[in-house]
Amino acid sequence: MLDRKRMLAACLILAVAASAAIADVTVPHVIASHMVLQRGRPVTIWGWADAGEKVTVRLAGSKVTIRATGQGEWKVKLPKMKAGGPHKMTISGKNTLTLTDILVGEVWIGSGQSNMQWNVAGAANGGAEVAAAKYPNIRLFLVPLALSGTPNRDVNAKWTDCNPSTVKPFSAVLYYFGRELHKELDVPVGLIASSWGGSRIEPWTPPVGFAGVKELKDLSETVRTAPKASLAGYGSPTAMYNAMIHPLVPFGVRGAIWYQGESNLFDGMLYAHKKRALVEGWRKVWGNDKLSFYWVQLAPYTYNAPPECLARIWEGQAAATSIPRTGMAVITDIGNTRDIHPRNKQDVGKRLALWALAKDYGKDIIYFGPVYKSMKVDGNKIHITFDHAGEGLKSRDGKPLNWFQISDGTEFVDAKAVIDGKTVVVSSDAVAKPEAVRFAWHQLAEPNLQNSAGLQAGAFRTTSTSPTISGKKLFAKSSIVKMACVEMGGAIRFTVDGSEPTAKSRKYTRPIRIRRTMTVRARFFRENGAKSFVAQASFERVKPINYKGMKLVPGIHYDYYEGVWAALPDFSKLKPVKSGITGAFSLEPRKRGDQFGFRFTGYVSIKVAGKYTFETASDDGSQLFVDGKMIVDNNGSHPVIQKTGSAELKPGMHKIVVTFFEGGGGEHLAVKYQGPDLPMQPLPAWCEE
Repeated sequence: MLDRKRMLAACLILAVAASAAIADVTVPHVIASHMVLQRGRPVTIWGWADAGEKVTVRLAGSKVTIRATGQGEWKVKLPKMKAGGPHKMTISGKNTLTLTDILVGEVWIGSGQSNMQWNVAGAANGGAEVAAAKYPNIRLFLVPLALSGTPNRDVNAKWTDCNPSTVKPFSAVLYYFGRELHKELDVPVGLIASSWGGSRIEPWTPPVGFAGVKELKDLSETVRTAPKASLAGYGSPTAMYNAMIHPLVPFGVRGAIWYQGESNLFDGMLYAHKKRALVEGWRKVWGNDKLSFYWVQLAPYTYNAPPECLARIWEGQAAATSIPRTGMAVITDIGNTRDIHPRNKQDVGKRLALWALAKDYGKDIIYFGPVYKSMKVDGNKIHITFDHAGEGLKSRDGKPLNWFQISDGTEFVDAKAVIDGKTVVVSSDAVAKPEAVRFAWHQLAEPNLQNSAGLQAGAFRTTSTSPTISGKKLFAKSSIVKMACVEMGGAIRFTVDGSEPTAKSRKYTRPIRIRRTMTVRARFFRENGAKSFVAQASFERVKPINYKGMKLVPGIHYDYYEGVWAALPDFSKLKPVKSGITGAFSLEPRKRGDQFGFRFTGYVSIKVAGKYTFETASDDGSQLFVDGKMIVDNNGSHPVIQKTGSAELKPGMHKIVVTFFEGGGGEHLAVKYQGPDLPMQPLPAWCEE
């Protein structure tokens, strides 16, 4: 009996203690001693308490009282404050929190992937920089790595003053950016580092960001409909935002700096749409459409990719600067083509700080390198005019300008480029009638064109991205032809009579149906006058083929599946979500942005006997079978990888089956073949009508 009484007493004590713990007023870790509050804006403080509990917040002579909601949440706003401190804050309810050593100044977030995460100790001159990092009025907040399929309310981090111990693991780019602001403005600076190596842009974007960009409809739909546990993966959209950014909202910040894109290398101009979703998404969740956002254009590097891939995402990063209150630092002169992590983070931070000093703090300085403005053809030369030329253009090393190319509308060749004041005159003896110029259009480009302030000119081209033309290249009755272009600010113009599209040609607004053999030619025309090279695709009407009692028509039968797999499943044991016929090995019929699979079935017509090589390029995995035998095994979770296999084939129809699954973080499938009489090309197929 005594033991039972003691047990009941112990339980009562624990219950009382638990009740007291629940009753405690609490705040997120970002609101703590040693923090920096954003000057010149109302101070938002929030936290949790018992439902209906009265909470009072006092700071620097101001006092606000509020009651917690039925969900136990509370939030108050205190008046704007001037730079300075230290201050003390008390937050009182059934208990009292006392926060001390609070400064008021400028607060910035740094986010992205490994080049933003890269720490001070590992950057150039790391030892000396760490030893010298004694800035008590710079405060650091380092967010730990975390993922979540739903918004978290807190992070396990703390504010510290900047000293050799705390700066060592901290983001080098963000630290050098903040140090420059601290020296120039002479006010306290708070720096919040929240980044993760190798991450794509999608996991950092909130749902409201995707929803606001029509070009990202598929991503938005994935976020809206996918199970929350699917959305908690490393590459899943919103996963890092939920865990590493949302808990910081609505802490007052001036803006954000961003260094990311290596993991989105193949996005090209699509990256501009994703950047808009990120920037506008963060602005919406913070309730601040003036939140400044500056980023780093990627450095040159020897990627295992076509050399123009980097130039295309450079273009996407540059195009995104059309978003108000954004800017970009160009670093093609301070990279390392053999190291994806250039160690010179000091100049990266300084160049980002130039944007903030000019745009946020009104400093009369040159903050950006030369930017392409316009072109004018003059005989066999093209004159290129630049904005942000400063007092004039110059060669960084005193040598002739490099990395300029010129084209007559067919292909680009290396060109001679000469500075003429604030313009550059480009020409080549090989091009008599030039139409276009491009600059630094290669992943290894380290050009020497700068302005008078020593800031680099960014890559550009006077053309635009050619549109894609898709549809059944062979058809029995008709083909629906679609055109698309990732470009912004312009229109696709096309012809079907073989003539060259002009700015007055028919404008593409919706898919067109063709019922006879023809060639479609198209161009994208930017609003600024730039035009793409001509894209074209031929579509041929053919008769059906009778084969083993089947009536075959051009196309490929597909079964579409949804699920979560680490490798290709046995689709024969699963029920497809939908089935149909598509014009090519395309992922277009999918419903979701990731975690889906396809099984394609068709027949290829072989006319010449011999060895045929089949190739798949896929992310995450694929397999290709010919007449029931696996020829290509590209299975497994990985980024885009190409694999090939070969088979000896006789003339006739041969059955082709391709299986594919996408686990998350991107989707890609391409199927090609080549034979004794054929170069490597997309694999055409026929299927049962």
